[in-house]
Amino acid sequence: REVVVLLATGEEKGLIGTEYYLDHPVVPLDRTVCNLNIEMIGRADATIGGAGKVWYTGPDETTLLADFNDAGIPVARDPYPEMNYYRRSDNYAFVLKGVVGQSFSTYDLHQDYHRVTDEVETLDGAHLAAATRVCLEAVRMTLSPDQDVSWVEGFKLPIR
Repeated sequence: REVVVLLATGEEKGLIGTEYYLDHPVVPLDRTVCNLNIEMIGRADATIGGAGKVWYTGPDETTLLADFNDAGIPVARDPYPEMNYYRRSDNYAFVLKGVVGQSFSTYDLHQDYHRVTDEVETLDGAHLAAATRVCLEAVRMTLSPDQDVSWVEGFKLPIR
């Protein structure tokens, strides 16, 4: 398996970058195994254990979270399911195209979200490095051709 790194822009303006990619994919979508979105990992979330801990949206949609945890990759369930982050991020545009898509995050509901006060000085470098390592291990595992990447039994793809 190969990795495509997509640096998308315009999520808040209607998924501009992601929609462009989905209309012009580097790898045809029928050959795309999954989209693992990484966003808002610059601050630790005490809800899941603090520094270096990562949570995952849509944990009940695919088999990946259980597989990550079984492999010792410490990824927690989304602690804020009522916020519906799974369907509010770039990953969900892939889901609507039939591609497994989920997000890693450490967003702790801080008050700087979408505000000018969300500056680089607010990031926790040590946490960011540790969280990135967790995400990298999950991506490495997903890259294995032996790793099953699939919807859970009974999952119904949403109608777009």
